[in-house]
Amino acid sequence: MKVIFLSLCVVLCAAPCGVTLAETDTSDPQQCRWVIDKNGNHVEVLLKKARLHREDYAFTRSKTGEVLINGVRAAGTDAISADDSETQLVVFQVHWNGRTINVGKCFNILNPSLKKKRESSDSGSVLVKLSEDRQAVLVELGGGDAAGSFTAWWIVRKDGIIDRFLESESD
Repeated sequence: MKVIFLSLCVVLCAAPCGVTLAETDTSDPQQCRWVIDKNGNHVEVLLKKARLHREDYAFTRSKTGEVLINGVRAAGTDAISADDSETQLVVFQVHWNGRTINVGKCFNILNPSLKKKRESSDSGSVLVKLSEDRQAVLVELGGGDAAGSFTAWWIVRKDGIIDRFLESESD
């Protein structure tokens, strides 16, 4: 699986120079917005986080000790008990030439960091790259609460097909 992902990452991350990234106000730690304009494609990626309302979900542990939210493995926490500082990803949208693609299954992504980075080696937690053929974007997101850290990658295609890869400390 990692070999397949790495080959996809090489294709997607090798976007040619000349991609215009519009800077937005980065003083709001609750959201991150990327804008890419390249060869007739206008792509915006919007990520927003908000306070987690634990009462809206069933938190349990699996037999192997992983935290589950409504039966799905959680990323970004190793705690079952409430913590007022916890956040969750509440909006993940890709706007592609006016078409909105809502990226689902994000309720289990907790404590995301929305600090932008320009390259994979930069500090930060959010990286967005347009594929060479301009048919997909790669979105990398990291975060977590110390022991529950994670990195997630989404490949969002122009036609709305979405793939997600998740790596967490419990892997």
